[in-house]
Parts: sequence; C-alpha cells; structure tokens
Amino acid sequence: MGSEARACRPARQGFVRRLIVSVIAILSAGVAAVADEAAYCLQPRPDAEPELLQTVFPGLDAGTATDRAGWIWTGASRTGDQWQSGLLLNPVSGAVSVMPALYRRPCASSTSVARACRVALSQFSETLGVAYLGGHRANAAGQPAPGAFVLFGDRILELPSDDGATTRYLGDLPGFGMMVFAMPDARPLVYDGSRFTALDAGTGTEPLRPWRLINDPAGGRAFIASTEGGAPGRGPSFLLEIREGPRLSPVTLDPRIEGAFTLASLDDGQAWIIARSGIYAEKASGFERVAHLTGGRLIRDRQDLGATVGGEIALAITDAGGRIDRHAITRDVDGCAVPLSLGGDRPLP
Repeated sequence: MGSEARACRPARQGFVRRLIVSVIAILSAGVAAVADEAAYCLQPRPDAEPELLQTVFPGLDAGTATDRAGWIWTGASRTGDQWQSGLLLNPVSGAVSVMPALYRRPCASSTSVARACRVALSQFSETLGVAYLGGHRANAAGQPAPGAFVLFGDRILELPSDDGATTRYLGDLPGFGMMVFAMPDARPLVYDGSRFTALDAGTGTEPLRPWRLINDPAGGRAFIASTEGGAPGRGPSFLLEIREGPRLSPVTLDPRIEGAFTLASLDDGQAWIIARSGIYAEKASGFERVAHLTGGRLIRDRQDLGATVGGEIALAITDAGGRIDRHAITRDVDGCAVPLSLGGDRPLP
C-alpha cells in the first residue's frame, strides 16, 4: 500500500504543477487583456490644431530651386518674372547645361511666349540638397512633351519620361536620407545621394495602381499606400513598407479599408491607420479594425490628420449634417472617453 501511495505521489505533484501553471497563464492573460483594454483612448480634442504628418514641399520657381542647388541661370531668356529656356552654370565646377522651359501642362510654342501657359513649379530637397524640375516642354502642336530633371552636385540628370507622363518627385524620407519619385509606369524610384534605385512592388508586368508616400516619423518608418483601393472595380487597398536595401515589403491590410488613408504611430511605436469609416491598429498579422463609425458619419479627409504637440494622433469626424468633432488617439489617461482595445472592434459613440 505504501509503495502504491509513493508511486501516485509524483503523478499528483505533476498534476498540481500543471494546474498552477494553467492558473497563472489564465490570470496573466486576464491581466494582459485588461491592460490591452485600457492601453489606448479616443479622447475629445475640440481645440486641437493638428500638424500635417506629411511634409508638403512648396513649389518654387525654377530660378530659386536651381540657385539653392548651387546652379545659376546664365544667358536665359525671361518673360516677366518667369524663366524660359537658357543655360545653367555651376560656378564651382564650371559645368554648363542647357535647360528647357517647362510648363505645368502641354503648351504650344506660340502661346508660351505670351504667358498663356503656366510655367511649371520646381521643388528642392532639403534632405539631399537636390533641385527637381518637371513639366512639359513647349512644342508647335501643343502636344504632351514631358520632361523632368534633377540637379545634384555638378550634375544635371534627365529622369525617365514617356509620351504622356514623366517621373514625379513625391517627397523626402529624412530618416532614411532619401528622395522618393514615381516613374511614368508608377514604379517607385528612390535616390539616396549616391544612386537611384527602382523598387520592385511585386506586381510583375502589371503597373502599380495609384499610390502616395506616407512618412511616419514617430515610428521611424515609411510606406507606399494606395489612394483609391477598396472601391468597386479598383482592387483592394495596399500598403508597402520601405525597408533597408532599399526594398518594399507588403503589409497585410484589413479588406474593409477603402480609399485614401493615413498611417501614424504613437511614441510607443504602435501604428494606426485612419480610414474614412474606421480606425485600424497594427498587430502581428497586419492592420485590423478596432473601431468603426455608424450612422453615416465619416472621418474627414486625411488633410485633417496629424500629430499634436502631445504626440497624439488627431482626427476629425463629420456627421451627415456637416458638424465636425475633433478627437485624438492617445495612450490611456484618467477619464478615458472611448477605450480602444487592440483585441476588439467597437462602434464609436
């Protein structure tokens, strides 16, 4: 009898240990769930004045852009305050290059002199000190004649163009030390100060659908995002993260994300997507919806999104009558108005 009792004791002890481990796991999961439930908030911010997350690059006249890149116009013709075709001189290296006048839209030569065509605006990259000039050359028939140039160091390089479009400059990624362009076939192109690299979007021979650049400085990340996904006949929304290499890495999106959306991170690194009718949080499996709007209310266009001074993510909700309510996603605070759980999908009151 005693030997049988001794034989049963290890089995009972193993059962007790497994029971204790299970109880601890259940309690830990409960604590994590409670912590998750209270981790984030949607707080009213009626007086918030959000700053745009995306850097807006103001248009410059060609003379200003080239001056800032270290080049000067010489022997150029001029109509009023607008530069026309002429020579560019680099006073440091002595390099000289012919630069055509570029217009915002196709332009006939006979009307360009009369200023009926608007001269294209240029841009300057503060990150790399590069000037970008893009638009259409004038011609006799006023047909599309796209062209784009970058001025860096003592070099001027013409970027790829086709019959109807040219390479467009979309902005800088200061954290990566790169400029980002969209080529005529919509392929992303980046320049890091030493070389241009075309990024593979994984679409094979199919052109990449319309996209825009998203810079997430709080999260130290950058993305290429669709601008019209989810609508009938336009395919699903997509999100590609720009990684070291550089290369593009696809990010899984909730299929309910429609149209243009904004991505931003809080200071703890948690990334959020704000779309027209919902709020989505990044998880290990991708972005999933954690809150949605009802009753015809919508999150206003992305220009109202940004990071407030306190590191919150600001957004504006509008109802069918046009009333606008401003809110912010933030870390949980005392008196949280609307808790946001990463494990749920709640209607917003």
